[in-house]
Amino acid sequence: MESLIRPTVLYGSEIWGPSLLESDWASAERVQTLLLRCIIRCKQSVPQHIILAEFGVRPFRLETVFRLVSFLHRIRSYADSRSGQDRYPYLAYCSSETIALSSPPGRARGWFAGVSDLFESVGIHIDRSSVSIFLGCTRSPSTHQTKVEQDHQG
Repeated sequence: MESLIRPTVLYGSEIWGPSLLESDWASAERVQTLLLRCIIRCKQSVPQHIILAEFGVRPFRLETVFRLVSFLHRIRSYADSRSGQDRYPYLAYCSSETIALSSPPGRARGWFAGVSDLFESVGIHIDRSSVSIFLGCTRSPSTHQTKVEQDHQG
């Protein structure tokens, strides 16, 4: 379960996870719980959280939050990169943040807004009115050509 199914199910969840609805998370958890119930042959009356605890497994949504925090730290490391290509994930993040923060409260869309909603669903409150919540994007991102890119065009 831990070595085959979870990595496959959660692959890329840092990107697609924030867009899932509560019902989508519940469906994924039902499949996981069904598999675990079959392994230990327990009754349907045993609560899901007990089964997960028995295996030492975090719910998918919580695991995605852990992965997302790690992903945000990796993106932050790209902010200081001198190479233009290495900065793309950071610039994409900053663009998503700018879009979400410029939207009226409750109407924000995009990946950044989904991240904020996902964090709040597990009890981590984020004030969207404060700029640079996660990674320090203080202005709209801009790109600059590296010396190699300038030489290649010239």
